[in-house]
Amino acid sequence: MKVSIYDFDKTLYSGDSARDYALYCLRKRPWRIWAAVVFSIFCAGYYLGFINKETAKSRWYRMMDDREEMVEAFWARASEKLIKATASLARKDREDGIIPLVISAGPGVLIEGARKYMEDAVVIATETQPGCPSKFASSNCYGAEKVRRFMDWLTNQKTSMEETQIIRVVSDSPADNPLYDLGGKPCRIVDGSLTEGRPVR
Repeated sequence: MKVSIYDFDKTLYSGDSARDYALYCLRKRPWRIWAAVVFSIFCAGYYLGFINKETAKSRWYRMMDDREEMVEAFWARASEKLIKATASLARKDREDGIIPLVISAGPGVLIEGARKYMEDAVVIATETQPGCPSKFASSNCYGAEKVRRFMDWLTNQKTSMEETQIIRVVSDSPADNPLYDLGGKPCRIVDGSLTEGRPVR
């Protein structure tokens, strides 16, 4: 099996998709502004070291609506923010019989909604409980956790690393070095442009 691995935010999508979606939901449901106020308090606590990243993140997700129709309406607009260079690469992967695999710390329910704009890429992301996106149903899919989730996916596909060829890994962040360490051609996104090598910032 051949796969190419992509990060999502600032790699396939030119921004922070969870932030953009939460703000979209607030515009549609302004009475939930209280969730933004609560998040700002938790955010301050995170930067001061009082709470962990997952707790702050869950408060941000509280502003999101995970209903399918809301997610679809968001992507009908937001799909124009997909980065052409990486979206084209994912399309070429499909044409060449390579599975485009998106592994992201973002919410799976949101990123799954963008699959039809990404050649039906396989999505591995932070899972949330249906109807309650502020409650995680998996660990935060970040850093080394991305590798663990990838290995779980291979197991579910009844295959292994020995039987898998990673064609390339594409990201904008050094936090994805554990994925780069798995092998494949390292590529990075810099200001929306695709280039060879690992992210350095």
